[in-house]
Amino acid sequence: MKATLVALFFMHLRYDARFNSIVLVSAVLFLGVFIGITRSDTAYRGQADLVLGNVVLLSSAALETERTFGQLAREALSPEPARVIVGGLGFGATLRGVLDVAPPSCRVVVVEKLEAVIDVARREGAELVGSALEDPRVELVHADVADVIAREHELAAILLDVDNGPDWASFRSNARDRKSTRLNSS
Repeated sequence: MKATLVALFFMHLRYDARFNSIVLVSAVLFLGVFIGITRSDTAYRGQADLVLGNVVLLSSAALETERTFGQLAREALSPEPARVIVGGLGFGATLRGVLDVAPPSCRVVVVEKLEAVIDVARREGAELVGSALEDPRVELVHADVADVIAREHELAAILLDVDNGPDWASFRSNARDRKSTRLNSS
């Protein structure tokens, strides 16, 4: 309010040419747009996205929800040796959630269908995955989770962290092409 009064009366824009008022209003609007873009950009700093072609496979924007999802395994685990399947490696957040609550005797089988996701988790995304894959309770399997579930027995829990459904990447010809997969970090 005060800025408007200053512009209208002290800067004499009320009595000046209309063009000068348009320039001032445009400058203020552009400043607002630039501040908005800067705020949205800084809000996503530190986020990483795994992109296959033009499709975002994984994003690190909500890893805490995935970790909490993995901690749901607590409800199914007992003190005796148990086995848990985690369908989908991603950035390892669901796996870390399971490891947070699993006893030392638990065996966690992580099943990832896409070799590109495994490669990124071991290389470029290793900082996000952390040491979860080195935990002695973890076995990483490159396969379809349905096949692994069919051959495993006496499972305490099955956690499917496959946001896009079981078939969405299977039909894409570039799903196995490592060159078309990249990790975008901001």
